[in-house]
Amino acid sequence: MKYGALFSTLCAMLVYYAITSGGLFLLLLWPAVSIGIVGLGYLVLAHRVFGKRPDGSTALASTLLLLP
Repeated sequence: MKYGALFSTLCAMLVYYAITSGGLFLLLLWPAVSIGIVGLGYLVLAHRVFGKRPDGSTALASTLLLLP
């Protein structure tokens, strides 16, 4: 639970900083979304958020989204 709160707070801080700074700082939205998804995984969605298959492999789309 504490990791979920930490990641969610970090996500909110990155989104705020990216939006208020503008310009190239908007590129921070990608890591913010990625960190937000991980935070949701810790808080609500559990292992399903990472798109893991029963054999332990991950889907390409989830790998690219969670890359940073």
